[in-house]
Amino acid sequence: MNVLFIILYRWKKKPTKEMRAEIHRLRKEITEKGVKILGDYVTLGRYDGVIMAEGPDEKVALKSLFTVADFFSTETLVALPAGEFAKLVELL
Repeated sequence: MNVLFIILYRWKKKPTKEMRAEIHRLRKEITEKGVKILGDYVTLGRYDGVIMAEGPDEKVALKSLFTVADFFSTETLVALPAGEFAKLVELL
């Protein structure tokens, strides 16, 4: 079962066309490593954006985040569907 990640990010500096092109290239590289980008959203407020992704495990996600570390500062959350959580609670 894949793990769902919610990645909150801030640009480290104002994005340029060159930065966006490099991020697009890195995104393809990340996808080849087994991380699927489910959604990428620009936000107003404390963070500049949110990425929803899924991957095989936390190690793959961490390696993927390192590839874009020059561009973004991130906070990553591991998400669990509410139904899965309910099943876990029932087992306690």
